Amino acid sequence: MKSSNLKLRLVLTSTTLSPQEISARAKIAPSKIWKTGDVVHPRATNRHKENGCVVEVVDNALSAAAKQLIDRLKKQSATLVDLKDIDIELSCIVNVQGSVPELHLDPEVVAFAASIKASLDFDVYVLSSDDHRE
Repeated sequence: MKSSNLKLRLVLTSTTLSPQEISARAKIAPSKIWKTGDVVHPRATNRHKENGCVVEVVDNALSAAAKQLIDRLKKQSATLVDLKDIDIELSCIVNVQGSVPELHLDPEVVAFAASIKASLDFDVYVLSSDDHRE
């Protein structure tokens, strides 16, 4: 039986910069990049409306994922604050199958998101035993 999990992602997007320019300006090594018009997911029909890149952490608890992500990004926080022409989002994708994963954010995580002017996005998917999301 599969268990619940979540992905915590720092998503950087731009309508004017390429994915490579975004990651270079942010000084990050992205987990994934995409261009305007690429499909959002292999099983989806919707397409990205802007260029982007993402740094992603997968865990069973939001607080643990947040600690991992911040540990990876804390050296770039000053760079992330000063980015021009790039939108920043902290995105959490929760896949619930069986027990619900822990969804807690420590004050340090909230402060980090605010310091880099990131919007917050939470998507929760309740999966049946036949479903799986990647």
